[in-house]
Amino acid sequence: MFRFCAGFIAGVVLLLASPVLPPLPAALLAGAVAFALRRPLLIGCTLGACAVIGTAERELASWLPKEQGRVQVAAEVRITDIPEERERGLRLTARVLDSSPALPVRRIQFFWPDPAVTPRAGETWRLELQLSRPQGFRNLSGFDRERWALAQRVHARGQVVRDTPATRMEEATGVQALRQHLGDALRAAIPDRRAAALAVALVVGDRQHLDPELWQQLLATGTNHLVAISGLHVSLLAGGVWLLASLAWRLVPALNSRYPARLAGAWPALIAAFGYALLAGFALPTQRALLMFVVLATLMLGRRSIAPGQALLLAVASVLALDPLAPLSPAFWLSSVAVAILVLAAFGDMARRPVQGWLRAQFALLVGLMPLTIYWFGHVAWIAPLANLLAVPLVGGLAVPVLLFGALLMPVVPLWGEFCWQWAGWLLQGMTVLVEALTRIADLHRVPADVLLPLAIGGGLGAVLLLAPQRFPGKWLAPFFITPLLLPLSEGQSSGTATVRVFDVGHGQAVRIDTRRHSLVLDSGPPNPGRGWLPPLREAVLAYSRDRAGYRGAYDAAGLEPRSLCSLPSEWEWDQVLFRTIQTSAGCLLRVESKTASMLLMGGLQRPLSVQEWNGLDLQPVTALLAGGHGHSDYLPPPLLGQLSPDHVLMSVNPGNRWGLPHTELVQALRKRGTDVWITGCEGELHVRLQRTAVVRAPAQLRHWWRRSVPAGCP
Repeated sequence: MFRFCAGFIAGVVLLLASPVLPPLPAALLAGAVAFALRRPLLIGCTLGACAVIGTAERELASWLPKEQGRVQVAAEVRITDIPEERERGLRLTARVLDSSPALPVRRIQFFWPDPAVTPRAGETWRLELQLSRPQGFRNLSGFDRERWALAQRVHARGQVVRDTPATRMEEATGVQALRQHLGDALRAAIPDRRAAALAVALVVGDRQHLDPELWQQLLATGTNHLVAISGLHVSLLAGGVWLLASLAWRLVPALNSRYPARLAGAWPALIAAFGYALLAGFALPTQRALLMFVVLATLMLGRRSIAPGQALLLAVASVLALDPLAPLSPAFWLSSVAVAILVLAAFGDMARRPVQGWLRAQFALLVGLMPLTIYWFGHVAWIAPLANLLAVPLVGGLAVPVLLFGALLMPVVPLWGEFCWQWAGWLLQGMTVLVEALTRIADLHRVPADVLLPLAIGGGLGAVLLLAPQRFPGKWLAPFFITPLLLPLSEGQSSGTATVRVFDVGHGQAVRIDTRRHSLVLDSGPPNPGRGWLPPLREAVLAYSRDRAGYRGAYDAAGLEPRSLCSLPSEWEWDQVLFRTIQTSAGCLLRVESKTASMLLMGGLQRPLSVQEWNGLDLQPVTALLAGGHGHSDYLPPPLLGQLSPDHVLMSVNPGNRWGLPHTELVQALRKRGTDVWITGCEGELHVRLQRTAVVRAPAQLRHWWRRSVPAGCP
């Protein structure tokens, strides 16, 4: 049984990590062979692979066809989550009630600009929608929208068409309406704005009211997991109810003699866990936490005596059987590994010596989760053990039970319920003061995007060795694997060479240029371009070429103050790489020269230049060129192309846009000349290595099977 579970988990993980999704018949054939061999490990592995393939094919079939691009439809939808307030409207998640072969989607996320009547969770509306596939930026690091859409079962994204009728078909009903009502009541009852935002996140799972400064403080202290309704809060709540119910059962000898108290306490604990998951809207992470607790409780109720590791294996396999795409979410890995660490590395100590066991648990969690946080988020918080040592009991042990008890009292005795909420608000105010104070003495340790995977693998091996028993073979090697995680690292670069990274940021621009010891960030893209554009080097120069949101939006969102490209020196040298700014009447250009290769960046042009002005600049040939105007043909007239003679032309633009960029005639003319054309919206993040010549790579293009389709509109 447990070999089967281990094989099932391995099959799911291996298929999700594969760059190609094999056909289902091939997986079924492999399963038949495994059954014939009667090997439980192989049977589980092939069944796990079949589960992933079947689920992925069903989900991808529900996406809009890429050939359609953006479609406009009238649909009846039911709002399935609390609306998120945005600057100029609302972002909503909804279930399509009248899905059809023409509209195969079942769950959508859309933006409603400035609605005349504010919609609420649980309502049903008839809307005119403009929808497209859930496609995002294809960068090596940062937010992967296709992965997120698969994990969250979102089949299309879009917005309500302006100036079209919107009809409410049904009033708000159900659990979602209750969640939004509770969130509004919590914000009204707790005076402190930040404490109220934390309370809403902890009770109903709505984190939209957390201000960016508080979220950064939670990240820097490693306590951001506390505002997600995950396995930690479900376990703490259910464990507390289990303990109290068991103690109450023991007070009645007649009951205790008929049925053991430790088993009697399991039933109220299951009810409490189910109720808390219901308040959280049965989000997928909460479903996984609830299922894991149900499996463990069922084993105890069945009086099955198995090792903790085997129980954990069975629980994880059950979660993956329910949701084979769960490992696409970092929450699955963080919660599963955290539970494994507590069960296998610190549970015995906590039972025998609570104080020492709690301290050991925090150290084990830091070491064990460090590789995962580096891989998924590109950083690690060194202050996390101290912060969680104080914050977990404060939030999970005190604030959450008081908040939920207040929610139970509100319908019966509103005054007492409001008092409980205000008391919890005082506790959460202490939480905000704690993370603010700890942020002053420690900040995030950031890791370069290019080395995330090898560092995470090495750190994972080191964590296993460090947390293993004393006589475990090779335990002495742990420091050698973990030490690289502690060092400030930069990408390997030799003198006289440079790497130019052009990120996929849609209709904007974000470029990062690295030499051996220096970095220049030229433009940052819109407010959420990912994290790779900002190097972990304090001495990096930040600049922008155009004063527009698509070029400097992430700078502004991060509170950074970049310099204008035109204000940089006309010429400077870093590590034997020459940089030159070129002034024009429409903005500035940047030329980067290594010993034998060069690249011209034209994104700073605000309008096309005349042929006479281009001739007056006397530009020298280049090996690579970042085109201006996002591929507009007027920015690259034929005489200029003949003068520059680039081997590679890069364009920062998303295909299928309303302006028709990049222009097809320009792309065809370039390819006719024998020039390689690279478009960020088609190939994803681009790396140009300036060494003996210019070598262009698209490392994010074929990294995962959900990214292998070519976006609509690519020439």
